[in-house]
Amino acid sequence: MRFANIIAPLMVGLMLGGLLGGCSSAPEKAPAPEPNPAAAVAPEFDNPVLPAGPITRNPYLDSPAPKVSADVQSAFARAQRQMQNAQWSEARQTLQQLVVQEPELSGPWLNLGIVWVQLNEPGQARAAFERALAANPLNVDAYNHLGALERREGNFAQAQKLYKQALEVWPHSVAAHKNLGILLDI
Repeated sequence: MRFANIIAPLMVGLMLGGLLGGCSSAPEKAPAPEPNPAAAVAPEFDNPVLPAGPITRNPYLDSPAPKVSADVQSAFARAQRQMQNAQWSEARQTLQQLVVQEPELSGPWLNLGIVWVQLNEPGQARAAFERALAANPLNVDAYNHLGALERREGNFAQAQKLYKQALEVWPHSVAAHKNLGILLDI
């Protein structure tokens, strides 16, 4: 009996030690893949929907930024913060002052259109998006937002036209491809 009292705990200890020891062993690691110098170049797609060749950058973002005063830059940044905080009425006021002061800037018109959408004023939003495009026809976001507005209003043919115009400006616009796909799925 004494022998069993000594051996039983010893056997349990050995079994637990063996089980826990097996858990702590690290599996063999696979060798690291060889570096691929071709991965450093812009990827090309073999996809019939996207244009052939390397991915291009957004031409609106690549175009030279207009020269504006520090006050205009500050007001635009304030409007963006107001939009991020869903302060739609305040953002509308700030952006309306900006478009009066600098009507040739596309960005404030685009953001004013977004604000009008949030305030459920589709007519005002449409006019602002159109002014954004008149100020800069490379503004792909304005085409997309105006297309989304037209889609929500049931103007599917006009929405499709706007998404295709966005893709003419920038064939790799993910938002335009997505929005066109959503439209064609309706």
